[in-house]
Amino acid sequence: MTSNGNKLKSYSNMKFFQSFSAFVLAGLAIGFASCGSKQQPSALLQEPETNIIDSLQQIVAEEVAAQMGKVQAECACAVLINKDGQLVAIVETAPDTISASGDIEAGSIIIPFSILAAHHNALGIDSSSTVSITKWGYMTDKFIVLDSHPMDTTLKVRDVIAFSSNPGTCQLLQDFSYYIFERRFNEMGILNETRNKSDMFCHAIGMELCTSPIHIAWLYHCLGQGLFPEEWDVVSSGVIEGLHDCVWNNNLGTASARKWGDRIVEYRAQSARVPIIGKTGSAFMNSPFRVNLISFVGIFPKNEPQYTCLVLFKTSQNSPLCNAGNECGSAVRRIAERIMLN
Repeated sequence: MTSNGNKLKSYSNMKFFQSFSAFVLAGLAIGFASCGSKQQPSALLQEPETNIIDSLQQIVAEEVAAQMGKVQAECACAVLINKDGQLVAIVETAPDTISASGDIEAGSIIIPFSILAAHHNALGIDSSSTVSITKWGYMTDKFIVLDSHPMDTTLKVRDVIAFSSNPGTCQLLQDFSYYIFERRFNEMGILNETRNKSDMFCHAIGMELCTSPIHIAWLYHCLGQGLFPEEWDVVSSGVIEGLHDCVWNNNLGTASARKWGDRIVEYRAQSARVPIIGKTGSAFMNSPFRVNLISFVGIFPKNEPQYTCLVLFKTSQNSPLCNAGNECGSAVRRIAERIMLN
């Protein structure tokens, strides 16, 4: 892991320009102090303070319980963060199995941050970048990365997010440095040991990458509230557009309205009354039945975010594969509507 202290080592060896070094170092100190005033302590490394509001707690608990019965989930977890960065509701039906503050395997809900990490490294990845994927997935030197809805197509970055494409994410990162990937995720408060490219591909789609539900929701809160440092350049990355399309693109989005012919028969996270943006979470590698954690995180209302809500279900390994956009996204939608419209 790279030490931040190493960034200033070179300045300590500038002995040939001693008369000038004091001026230079003073200027640098001012620059770093100015930078620090905006970013220190880094919002990405923080956690929300807990301030449970009973009315919000009741709404989240009721909707999670209702959806949990439909999904026949083993257990559930949900967190709600307000615009001020306060954890105002938390549901844990089996804290010993899934705790809001305990580590879980993140799954593809982490994909936008993998893309941000690569974009931050100036790989030229932005909202117009494209990748070609096949229904056979992306082959690394150790495994094959698959999509839950495989197809042969070309995707933009925003489409990779909306489609929740694991192979698309891996292709976007195939020229990325794995040790820089590790450092970028550490900067987001997600500790990981990325020792090679195979590790990076696993971690980029949330496989074998552990963090807490609270911290996942917190990172999305930071996206919604514009708390990412400017150098990450969220605006040009295509990430926000991808979160929008995930919910509102009926032809591509994994949390958009389900269509049967020309008739919409069931809503997922899409709400006509409270506009939501967000991301589904699941991960697939070789066999889709490996996954039994599904999730959706929603930011609402999308144009002036007031809340960030994450709902996660653990289903039986032997149960039919559940759809994160439908099962978790619809719960977030109902939570958003009850909060914003009551």
